[in-house]
Amino acid sequence: MGLCLSVEEKYQATVRQCLASCVCLIDNYFLGKGRTLQDSTVFFACLHAAIRKLLQCSDDETNEFLRRATRVNNVAASHLEAFLVLPVSTRQSALNESRSKSMQVWMKFDTDHSGDLSIGELEKLVVGLNFPDSLSRKLLRLVRKMKRSLKFTEYEELYQSLMQFDELEYVFTAIAGGHSNAAHVTKQQLQSFLTEWQHEGVDSAFLEEGMLRVGCLDRQLLQRVHLLRFLTDIRLSCAWKIDAMETVYQDMTRPLTEYFINSSHNTYLSGDQLTSKSSPLMYKNALLDGCRCVELDCWDGPNGEPIIYHGYTRTSKISFVSVVEAIHEYAFQVSDFPVILSLEVHTSIPQQERMAQIMSEVFGQSLAKPTWGPGEVPDQPITPHHYQRKILVKGKRTGGGGHGGGSNAAAASAHTAATNGTFSATVQSSMNGTFTTGSIAGPSGGNSPVGVVPSDTMNSIPPQSPAMAQEDASTRRETNEDEDMIEGPTPTLNSADSTLAKEQNEYLKKAKKGKKSEPKHGHKVAQALSDLIVIEAVGFKGLGDVTGRFPYMCSSFTESKSKAMCADQRYVMLNQHVISRIYPSGARFDSSNYHPQIHWNSGCQVVALNWQSSRTYELRLNKAVFRDNNNSGYLLKPDYLRDPNFFPAAHMKAEPTHLSLEIISGFCLPKPAQSTKGEIVDPYVKVFVEGPGMDHNRPVFRTHTIDDNGFHPVWRGGAHGTTYHFDISVWCMSSLVLQVFDEDVDSDDLLAECIIPLRLLKRGIRLFPLTDEVSEPLTSSFLVCNVSFIEV
Repeated sequence: MGLCLSVEEKYQATVRQCLASCVCLIDNYFLGKGRTLQDSTVFFACLHAAIRKLLQCSDDETNEFLRRATRVNNVAASHLEAFLVLPVSTRQSALNESRSKSMQVWMKFDTDHSGDLSIGELEKLVVGLNFPDSLSRKLLRLVRKMKRSLKFTEYEELYQSLMQFDELEYVFTAIAGGHSNAAHVTKQQLQSFLTEWQHEGVDSAFLEEGMLRVGCLDRQLLQRVHLLRFLTDIRLSCAWKIDAMETVYQDMTRPLTEYFINSSHNTYLSGDQLTSKSSPLMYKNALLDGCRCVELDCWDGPNGEPIIYHGYTRTSKISFVSVVEAIHEYAFQVSDFPVILSLEVHTSIPQQERMAQIMSEVFGQSLAKPTWGPGEVPDQPITPHHYQRKILVKGKRTGGGGHGGGSNAAAASAHTAATNGTFSATVQSSMNGTFTTGSIAGPSGGNSPVGVVPSDTMNSIPPQSPAMAQEDASTRRETNEDEDMIEGPTPTLNSADSTLAKEQNEYLKKAKKGKKSEPKHGHKVAQALSDLIVIEAVGFKGLGDVTGRFPYMCSSFTESKSKAMCADQRYVMLNQHVISRIYPSGARFDSSNYHPQIHWNSGCQVVALNWQSSRTYELRLNKAVFRDNNNSGYLLKPDYLRDPNFFPAAHMKAEPTHLSLEIISGFCLPKPAQSTKGEIVDPYVKVFVEGPGMDHNRPVFRTHTIDDNGFHPVWRGGAHGTTYHFDISVWCMSSLVLQVFDEDVDSDDLLAECIIPLRLLKRGIRLFPLTDEVSEPLTSSFLVCNVSFIEV
């Protein structure tokens, strides 16, 4: 409780500081000038984004904050209310990222809340923004000559003047036909540049809107400064295909087996797997992030009320009903497409019946129910479109078990008979079942591991044998979806932290003992609960057997078992018939994450990660990939993964797509952990590609280091080339990763990164918006790159 109060007190102190500075900023803006609604819309759009970033709060909380800030300024208050009733799209289009960043910086460094910046505050600002020494001296000398503090409007003009991207002047010269002394370029020349260099489909309306946005009021001739603003405006020159991020454009009428589904493992946990707190708020966080499959570990609780926690551990317990209520409130705030509740049921029959009652009462009409029996051919489409705004419960059903045991088992058999012949390929070489732990920088390197199980601990856990390739009896039997267990003999864990090692060993022994003594109702399902199961959990019968399998069925595998099967092309074919859910090894006590890419490559739909480990590279990759299709949580798998005649070897031999990337410069890079103190950073950039064929010996490139300049480092034109080349085997399944590091003597800190699926990548001179170590956007922080490839 003390920690919670401390965090709340710290937050309230930040609110008070921001409020005082914000009031001064608003009063200064509206003082003595007649502001039009158009002017104030841009102002409040920028201020709204700045406040939300500073306070890390919700949209509604930001609105209330601004209302407090305008309470005594009637003119500002009326303009604010006019802004708040505008459509979200209008408010977003009015946002100027660089201006918002300048407001954010102002409020952070106006520590005395005077409404201006003193020399002392300005000295802290230039350090906080990673200004190089030469620029810092120039700025401070200019302000000292004024012999007074700096007003916001003066500061804003000065800040904007620093955003002169001289390294892009060669683009202006090229557009002007090679005339370096040209005063301007025409609207027609800009249109040719956007079509031929940027590969944009543009019309007159887009051109005029863009020209107005960068200050070209006559909408005919662009001066040099206007073009540079155009190239460094995130809405006009973003590397992402923004339309794909803001609209659901994919076909959502295909069976669930044909989609990747954004998924969470042990969603209730806020930290490690042994001692952390469980909380309904973790479901809120996951759902608002776009997650569509959450997990509930259900156990018998007191007074006949089921509870959720990680069995046999000291994680805290929360009520089943509190979780269901949280899911009900937040399920469809971000996406209208179905939310899957993955139940791991350890409860008795009476408490299973209580679970069914709770879900029926809380979800009401949102709770989907099957109209077919266990293992039967479904009588309605199992698609995201059909189940919009519906809750789908995943679990075991009573009576069928997924063997086609329903009344129309013959039809089920006939349904899959024709496909059995496609599973005749011989088993390819199996893969080792061990896994690699994640780090803050991921596989590209960097020396900042986060939540990594010590290597001696990992080595003490026996790797899975290659029995998967032989499809022995243990592989073919119906699996028990109990994620609390670690397969094989109980390992003895060694750790530098003796307390942690003792906790881990105690858990393993308790889990083994508890499983043996657990009541044998584990395989029995209450009829009331069974009647709510749409996604039927079924055992794995082997890679070559899909008899009686349908798109509503799901088998679960540990990461190591799935990784072993990824070497066999029949795994891809299996995933065309049923849903495969992958979950982390039981040995990941620290809630670290496994790499999802190899499982996506084989068409696995539900690749569940530890959502609470937001600083792991693997989760950041997952979040970036699922930003596609309006962050709906469902991504249609590429055609080749849905093709029943799929042959991976032939697909991989297709002519690769050549990607060329030149890293030109960066802007407004943060310090480590977004601190405002410490030395000026020495940035460099690492670049690599994730995707099929990139598992081993991936090319990883890095730029040279720019000393003492995190505000505007320029790599282009230096002694070292910064153009890098990649041959991409499967474009639609690959992602480009750019990571910015601060070079240091001891270890290099990850400052920021951009992960972008190649299918969403634009060509030309592009801005790559940067995010922090938990995937939060860094306002007005970006890399400028030149991208070229042949459209596939």
